[in-house]
Amino acid sequence: MKCLPGRARGSAVLLRAAKLLVAALATLTLLAAQGGAFAQGTRGGTLVVGTTFEPRQLNPAITTSWADHLVASKIFSSLIRFPEKGFPTPQPDLAESWTVSPDGKRLTFNLVRNAKWHDGKPFTSADVKFTFEEIMPKLNPNRAIFKSITKIETPDPYTVVMERTQPFVMFYFDMYNAGILPKHIYQEGDASKNPANLKPVGTGPFKFKEWVKGSHIELVRNDQYFRPNRPFLDRVVFKFVPDTGAAIAALEKGEIDLMPRWVPLGDVQRIKAMPGIEVSSIGGVALAQLRWMTFNVRDPQLADVRVRQAIALGIDTAAVTRLATGGHFEVAETFIWKQFPEFNPKFSVSSAFRRDPAKAQQLLDAAGLKPGPGGVRAKLDLLTHTGVGDLDKTVEIIRDQLREIGIEVVVKRVERAAAFDLAKDGKFHLYIHSNWSTGPDPVTAPQRFFTSENIGKLLGNAGGYKSPEVDDLTEKALAEANPQKKKELVWRLQEIFLRDLPALPLQQWVPVSAYRSEFVDVTTHSADGHESFEDAYLKKAAR
Repeated sequence: MKCLPGRARGSAVLLRAAKLLVAALATLTLLAAQGGAFAQGTRGGTLVVGTTFEPRQLNPAITTSWADHLVASKIFSSLIRFPEKGFPTPQPDLAESWTVSPDGKRLTFNLVRNAKWHDGKPFTSADVKFTFEEIMPKLNPNRAIFKSITKIETPDPYTVVMERTQPFVMFYFDMYNAGILPKHIYQEGDASKNPANLKPVGTGPFKFKEWVKGSHIELVRNDQYFRPNRPFLDRVVFKFVPDTGAAIAALEKGEIDLMPRWVPLGDVQRIKAMPGIEVSSIGGVALAQLRWMTFNVRDPQLADVRVRQAIALGIDTAAVTRLATGGHFEVAETFIWKQFPEFNPKFSVSSAFRRDPAKAQQLLDAAGLKPGPGGVRAKLDLLTHTGVGDLDKTVEIIRDQLREIGIEVVVKRVERAAAFDLAKDGKFHLYIHSNWSTGPDPVTAPQRFFTSENIGKLLGNAGGYKSPEVDDLTEKALAEANPQKKKELVWRLQEIFLRDLPALPLQQWVPVSAYRSEFVDVTTHSADGHESFEDAYLKKAAR
């Protein structure tokens, strides 16, 4: 039985990952793993995945949504991938080998020669060039990273040469939603509106069969997959369930086989005791996920930093974390995990804003928010989404604590995709999403959530925060290869974050999955939900 990892293990792995990210790359060549290196599974069977979140669409290159990637990662392939076993060493995918120049600024990928798109068209270097020139720097939520690629050449159908002004970071080609798209399908029109986003054509181990809205998505085995004798499973079905309670009941009854990521923390011990059920926290190490509360600074009340500071002083984040997660999560300090070497405790938000209701009310008085009838100073909408028990508890405790300083919080809880749309359009005062990825590069969160260019973008800067200095520092930090210089840039970003408080950090988040023990290798990727399932199998392929 896989158990939740200890903090020491998680910290050590994260530290290794962060060091890899900031170190200049030396010459590297990795050859494709041979088929014999993998355990041989049993052919056949169907894996039913129960999820409370239905995807919006299935194009992996234009989204960071976990619900989208949970399905798309089985349909599409990336150039390389990062399974948790062996992390942070990359493994081949559509690239069978690669070399990096001594200065790290020129990267050559040697592609597999036998990959085909699910419609039978051959996969070539033209698809890679198209993806990284026309899609990633324009539509990917991490677009700033891919804009730094200055040149892409394709000397032949199976070779791609990329150049960058700063050394490459290999995580970009997997963790940053870099699934390769078919040029022949996406080269015309707006890729974000292409019908193939709902009926995808990839190169991955499973092919799209059907999507019955509100019910399920079915994938079937790709018999022409480029890896010999893979995948083992015949079918993968993603079944949409109304809530985590229904998912647990379905898992226990054998109606679903895998409940990824969202096992309620209060139920972990009970589920572990169920016969034939395994619990796993694989998949949290790479993305370093955080939960925070975004302030909509376009609102006249929240535009005043004193009001944001008062709200921070009105919330006891340690108590919220303890009560809502049962101690499974840690208190967040800033926009990166505190295990990252770039974290500076001098700029800890939780330390600077320890709960102090009296001081919070003084700040509200100074900002002109005086007590009205019933002692209410302000009424604020808090946008959040359904489907996560510890998120519900987090929101409820915050609502109760803020009532004590005269802020009445009206919780608006909607389906996850609807929350994304409302947040994008700025239709909230406060916004808490279950979790955001802030790794493996420590500048991930500032780039996605706090730079000006991502205001009004889906899964972007929902709060409307603007800072020319943050924009400039983020761009420099993304490109910086010197560890000490990068650390200093990230420190300055943390300092500004503490001063301006565009969001209030709440919790460091880890995934918890549960699955039926007759299945093997269903949780393997260092970023949970990104597994391709090519190695997953049923011990006795009887269904």
